[in-house]
Amino acid sequence: MLLRCIDIEKSFGDLSILKGVSLEIRRGEKIGLVGSNGAGKSTLANIIFGEMAADAGTILRYDQDIRVGYLRQAAAYSLNTLNAVLAERSESFLETASQMGLNQVARWDEERFQALSGGEKTKLALAQVWTSRPDLLILDEPTNHMDIHGVEWLAEEMKKYQGAALIISHDRWFLDQAVTRIYELEWGKAKEYPGNYSFYRQEKQRQFASQLHRYHTEQKEQRQIEADITRLKQWSAKAHREAGKTDEHLKEYGRKKAKLRDQQIKSRIKMLERKKSEGTKRPREESRPQFEFEAA
Repeated sequence: MLLRCIDIEKSFGDLSILKGVSLEIRRGEKIGLVGSNGAGKSTLANIIFGEMAADAGTILRYDQDIRVGYLRQAAAYSLNTLNAVLAERSESFLETASQMGLNQVARWDEERFQALSGGEKTKLALAQVWTSRPDLLILDEPTNHMDIHGVEWLAEEMKKYQGAALIISHDRWFLDQAVTRIYELEWGKAKEYPGNYSFYRQEKQRQFASQLHRYHTEQKEQRQIEADITRLKQWSAKAHREAGKTDEHLKEYGRKKAKLRDQQIKSRIKMLERKKSEGTKRPREESRPQFEFEAA
């Protein structure tokens, strides 16, 4: 085990984003973190990285010296950043950038940096994070604005990478290539799915259909119980009328029948209340993310 999040909570004003999120990251494991826009994926990444404090919950690091590399969604890059990286690890950085299609980066001047595309910024930031060889990579939308060559390079390198990775992405092809487990953030909670993105989608749809079927079945049962209660109340009213008659034989018979009907009504009402409180909830329709691909 590398890291574990336990009941993480985070709110911004009155808006509660994370409502007790728990997940674990094992050494060498590649995990996809998915969810609709605004679900809290980047917020959770910032908390894990240590850039943001959680309102509640715990992050357990099984090694206090865990090196974490973080590629943010909005990658920024400057000439000063490049010079600092070149001074520290020039050869590996330039080689990685070249493999992603960025050549002769060391010769770029300030004017060239002012003209960087979104894809080039992402590639430079990724090369910097990648060559730091962290124990845990956090990649927030790493394929955004990236061309096909860059995406394919990253997908292939993720298979070779021996560290752990938490990948936030709307790129289903990339997730299918890169991850072996999915956590979905939905309604403030994290739900785990084994396998890649395609398996997650299939399993989620299967679970949705199964829950919806159970819900409809139980609703039908509840309507039947309600109909039984209505019918028993009618019979009970008739029995109480019979209990009020002057004929002693009919009166006693009516009393017994009314008592039985009343007991049956109470039993059905308790059953209905239990089914309503403990029964299957109607599954909520998900807000599905839009999948886009933008070239550099």
